[in-house]
Amino acid sequence: MDRLLKYLISAILFTVGTFILILIFDYLKLSPNDSGFLNNLEFIKFFNTPEFNGLFTLCLVISFLIFVLGLLGGLKKNKK
Repeated sequence: MDRLLKYLISAILFTVGTFILILIFDYLKLSPNDSGFLNNLEFIKFFNTPEFNGLFTLCLVISFLIFVLGLLGGLKKNKK
């Protein structure tokens, strides 16, 4: 259970960190189209912007992979 919690926290921290980086990049106007991709969003249409949707989906996939690969690596250590 301790290992599960460790890798879950690692995946959550990666997701939150990437989201904060996206907000910082938007604040500094560092988006690919140079217009900022979070400044005109409302909570209802949060995922309607393609750049944000793609980056956040990629972030969630990577955090899921961190979680799964961490658990698989921990299981391999226990078998030895």
